[in-house]
Amino acid sequence: MITFESKILLLRKYKSYYNAIFLTSALLQTNPNYITILGILYYESGQFSQALNILQSLSTTTSKYYESLCLYNLREYSKAIEILQNLISNNFKLDTPFNSEFDSLILPVNPEIVSELLGMLLTLNGEREKSLSYFQKAFYTSELPYSFQELLSENKFSDITKELKGFSDCFSNESSNKIFFANNICRKYFEHRLYLKTGSNIKNSKLVNSMVKKYSKFFPGLGSFFLAEVAKDVFESGLTELSQKLFEELRRRDHTAIQNMDVFSTVLWHSKDISGLGILCRELIRSNPMSYATWTSLGNYFSFKGDHHRATLCFKRSIFISKNYYAYTLLGHECILKNEYQLALRNFLGSCKMFIHNFNAAFGCGMVYSKTDKIDNAEFFFKKAIAFNSKNTLLRLLILQFYNRCSLYGRIVENIRDIFLGQKEYDSRDLGIILKEIFPVMISKFKSTETNELILLEMVDVLLHYQMEEEAKTIIDMVKTRGRIYFSKKTLIDNRKNDNKKEDFDSTTFFSDEVC
Repeated sequence: MITFESKILLLRKYKSYYNAIFLTSALLQTNPNYITILGILYYESGQFSQALNILQSLSTTTSKYYESLCLYNLREYSKAIEILQNLISNNFKLDTPFNSEFDSLILPVNPEIVSELLGMLLTLNGEREKSLSYFQKAFYTSELPYSFQELLSENKFSDITKELKGFSDCFSNESSNKIFFANNICRKYFEHRLYLKTGSNIKNSKLVNSMVKKYSKFFPGLGSFFLAEVAKDVFESGLTELSQKLFEELRRRDHTAIQNMDVFSTVLWHSKDISGLGILCRELIRSNPMSYATWTSLGNYFSFKGDHHRATLCFKRSIFISKNYYAYTLLGHECILKNEYQLALRNFLGSCKMFIHNFNAAFGCGMVYSKTDKIDNAEFFFKKAIAFNSKNTLLRLLILQFYNRCSLYGRIVENIRDIFLGQKEYDSRDLGIILKEIFPVMISKFKSTETNELILLEMVDVLLHYQMEEEAKTIIDMVKTRGRIYFSKKTLIDNRKNDNKKEDFDSTTFFSDEVC
């Protein structure tokens, strides 16, 4: 015969919360301790305020953990943080067992899971630096995947890479040893992600594709996680075309995937693929209408179409659904397009509080200050953006264009030396001497890509400033990308040639007059 408790738990399993809550309310008349179960059921049914009203009167570990979850969902982050910190310090009494099937709902104090939730809440509360210590605690104790991802995004694995050494391919051994494969698959995932983030591995398209191939049999599931994160990392390294291919592969294999689809929409925005962006938005609205990533993608769509009002509303809707740094960053860029610089700065700084190594938001701050003619502040944030993501050549290009507009030729040469020659050390010699020395080496080591060619074109202004017209012409002859920037630089060189001819003609006329 089924017991009353079993019936409630069965209804809970089937998500029949109305019935489960009603029966628990009736059971409460026989034992007041069942109030904790009632609070849990109200929380799980999404009635957070009612659950909070019940749980606040209790002081056990289970009730306090669920109370913090209610506050999390009601966006009262500071109160939730305080409760969880007390929970880790064991400041609450343990639950009294029910001696029934309800004992399965009692939570033991699990420091690593509580630490991870604390890290999430501190991030949302704009205390990112504090949050990372809790993510480290959670990962070092239990290797929780979410904590791993948060630490990896902030480059916090300089030490742990030694612990995860011994890069080996367990996937080839899955048929011979199923238990070994099952126990180690998470660790292999961590190792593969770390390996791709090491040095310039993420920019090695052959290596990336070979890694992705290893996960081809794990769709939907682990393969979706891996491909979504690698595609994002590839995009942030500046390889937009490869990133788009990886995201498209993810959508083919797992057409309802939502992870990092907001980033995919930005990839399509940069690729100027408006039809692909429109298709993505339509699919996301159909499959995930209440996801923040869907509304961020819609914001990118309207931004591309030039409808900045609707784009702003979509980004705000994304933040309302789930507070996230990415939507704040894109909202900041949208504010720049609307000349709302103070609002843009506020959004960028808010984004930085949630994600420290946010090169995009740091670049956005630089853009705001450059637009308001605060050059020193702009340069500070541009340098910060490069420090966060020195692999992104597109980012380098945009910053070089800023230096060119400000005629900061020394900064351009410093960046060119770093990009093409890997020379980071400061050189105090005259720029003209440095240019003549590095130019032939730079040309010999040049690898032709569209972004690299555009970076090289930014050198034309510097070379012309130092009377190096032949070297500037060499660059123009090397570049295959025929766009607006190319023709503007070519016009600069042609004008300089005409000016030189005119000067030669004037000096000849002057001397002939003197002879006469």
